[in-house]
Amino acid sequence: MTIRTLAMRMLRYGPWAIEQHLPLLEQAGLLDDDRVLWILNHVTFARRLWLERVRDGRITTSPTDVVDARAALARCIDDTAAWIAWLESVASDELDVDIRFVTLERERVTQSLEDIVMHVINHSTHHTHELGVILRANGVVPTPTDYIVYTRQHP
Repeated sequence: MTIRTLAMRMLRYGPWAIEQHLPLLEQAGLLDDDRVLWILNHVTFARRLWLERVRDGRITTSPTDVVDARAALARCIDDTAAWIAWLESVASDELDVDIRFVTLERERVTQSLEDIVMHVINHSTHHTHELGVILRANGVVPTPTDYIVYTRQHP
């Protein structure tokens, strides 16, 4: 499996894992919880921001553009499809390139495209885990969202 193929699979895993938590968050009355909404909107914002950075550097997304939980998941799914379409359009040898961009703090930096893609994936996984912690803190056992479970359901 190439790094691009693996990246596309891992990018799809992110919204799937979030989707597994939503019914339990809803049952527990946590869909409107500030922490839950922050996590969902933050993951979505980050996916879109990084895609804008690697595509053309024009940033149109804002961290203040907050939506409800279901809309955030829909955005995450849409942004994942956009990431995959963009990755499919890039030659595999072009993943080993440096991307120059300006951070939100206005710092000019250079990162490899491979590291950016892996960061986006890891970032989603980290915050999805936080949703599971919130569920447990509210007495709810989360649905298993490990990557290996995803691969069994999506071979």
